[in-house]
Amino acid sequence: YIPWMIELVEACAKADREVIILDRPNPIRGDIIEGAAGDKYIGMAHLSGFDYPLRHGLTIGELAHMYNEEKKIGANLTVMKMQGWKRDMWYEDTGLMWLPPSPNIPTADTALFFGAVGLMQASNLHLGIKTATPFQYVGHPEISGEALAQELNSRDLDGIYFVPKFYMSAGYLESGRASEPQLCDGVMMVIEDKNAWRPVKTQLHIMDAFMKLYPGLLNLEHSPKLARIRMCTDLICDVAQKGESMLPVLAAWEQGAAAFEERRKPYLLY
Repeated sequence: YIPWMIELVEACAKADREVIILDRPNPIRGDIIEGAAGDKYIGMAHLSGFDYPLRHGLTIGELAHMYNEEKKIGANLTVMKMQGWKRDMWYEDTGLMWLPPSPNIPTADTALFFGAVGLMQASNLHLGIKTATPFQYVGHPEISGEALAQELNSRDLDGIYFVPKFYMSAGYLESGRASEPQLCDGVMMVIEDKNAWRPVKTQLHIMDAFMKLYPGLLNLEHSPKLARIRMCTDLICDVAQKGESMLPVLAAWEQGAAAFEERRKPYLLY
């Protein structure tokens, strides 16, 4: 995980020891950026390393270089570059075996689904935790999956289709721990075109759809100690508390993604 890599770089700098990082592919391509860099709570609770977007399009080695230089850590850092990796590769294009970094990330595509719901982990929605396909679902025991699917599909989001689905899923308790699974109604995300789909954009539309269809139901701060920390910003929770549309946030994030694309250029290794 990136925060542990950052702790390693910092520790080696303090101990005056060289740190060598064997680079690895970004599983969801290295040429697509979504979201704005975080503006608060950076590095808290090991949920983010520093101020980068949810979908940053960098490799672990590039992130290490960026952190070392921008934060003036002063580590003696060496990144062993990959051979044959190109920025437009998906993980399956590499020919490498996928080793799950977490029980909730069983496949490389799960990283895409996480981009579509991950900021809502501290909410009262059920995201498919304790199912065979975590983060591919989003729903709640008290909604209509058919209505949610109809609303989301009407938004003509590229590359993704929403199927109504009943499923047994854990939610999150106020403590942040997973609850026992319960029957939920919601949607299952089916990828039609991975190259066209923008999961982070989709995530804001999902929040917006819940607020439109079920005013007052969506609680992004169900686990209040984790919600804003996970998002690395106050913006989303503040908008949700007011019951306002998330679409202006999307426009701001698209500007933030463009700014980060320029900021990252000096650190690209491929």
